[in-house]
Amino acid sequence: MQLAQKYKKPCLFHSEVITDTNGNIVRNGVSDPDLIYETARKFPQIPVILGHMGLGGKEANEVAINTLISSIENGDARLYADLAWVDFDNPLKPTIVEIIKRLLNTSQGDKTERLLFGTDAPLGIFGERALKQKNAYENNLRDIKQAIEENFKEEANKLTNRIFYRNSKKLFLSGIDTTI
Repeated sequence: MQLAQKYKKPCLFHSEVITDTNGNIVRNGVSDPDLIYETARKFPQIPVILGHMGLGGKEANEVAINTLISSIENGDARLYADLAWVDFDNPLKPTIVEIIKRLLNTSQGDKTERLLFGTDAPLGIFGERALKQKNAYENNLRDIKQAIEENFKEEANKLTNRIFYRNSKKLFLSGIDTTI
């Protein structure tokens, strides 16, 4: 984080919410979104990306969503969320739709600039399964864009442009804006 601060670069952390054998959330994993948030609060000017937005399923994603929203509402860290692997096997993309809705309606206004896609391992499948699903990446992109179009009609083009292009360009290529 100190190097990121020195060179004005964002940091990405794999975020994962760990569950026990019964599927209950265990809040002490090293990649827990709240621990990442705790680190990000120590360096509030540095953008910190929650890679894969908590990984796991709906419950894990909800933890990461709540952490991201808290950082925005509290104004004490610059958390972002990467949507790669979120809802990968669900063509309706319910978690992605939910996070967009929540970010459109924060107390700070529209904060969809905090969403990214593909900053880390965007494919979502590996090994033998990847070999059998040659169009998995393209299908996932198509499904995300379609879910955005169906749920956000007139805002769909703006949201798609932000999530797949503009937010990353601003974050990685335009230098870091040091305001929270």
